[in-house]
Amino acid sequence: KASPNGKFSGMTYVLDHLQEMGVNGIWLDPIYDGKHYLNYGPHTVSTYLTGTLDYEEGWRVVKKFVDEAHKRNIRVFFDIVTWGSNSLSNLYSEHPDWYNGFSESYGGPLFNWENEKFFNWFLNQMKRIVRDTGVDGFRADCGIDYCGAELYKRLRSDLLAEGKKIAIIGESVTDDNLGIFDFEEHSVNLETGNIWKTG
Repeated sequence: KASPNGKFSGMTYVLDHLQEMGVNGIWLDPIYDGKHYLNYGPHTVSTYLTGTLDYEEGWRVVKKFVDEAHKRNIRVFFDIVTWGSNSLSNLYSEHPDWYNGFSESYGGPLFNWENEKFFNWFLNQMKRIVRDTGVDGFRADCGIDYCGAELYKRLRSDLLAEGKKIAIIGESVTDDNLGIFDFEEHSVNLETGNIWKTG
């Protein structure tokens, strides 16, 4: 909502302002089509934010935004949602075996991370996003609570084999995250002052 017109096309002014303030990294909430964290999946991109109904063109709009951020020495991180999706997603109707249960908390069907085809598809979507947009990494919504650690380990190693380095920010703060995430969203416990360190 920082953009004057609410779209990526209005972000140049904002990026200039962030550069002036010395900001060198930004994390964007889910940019996928649908309703924020109740979105249609990582193969989609918000038609509102991009100003086009064509997803392929939409991802090119996102790349232009990332390129503009990089010109100002600002790194960009996209939220990635791993708990599940909106039931209106074509994934839900076309691949019911990619789901397992329903989340009352989030209001949508849960992904079935034990399904190997789904796991590989989701991993490939994340790699495609990096390749197509040049984004610097992801903020892992729900940490490893739903998808497990292997998704992020594979993502990092596969991209590194291509010569692409990314950073991954974890939401959850647990000892299980050590060595998986580069940063923790909740790195400092405000009650104790303790700082969590990742591997």
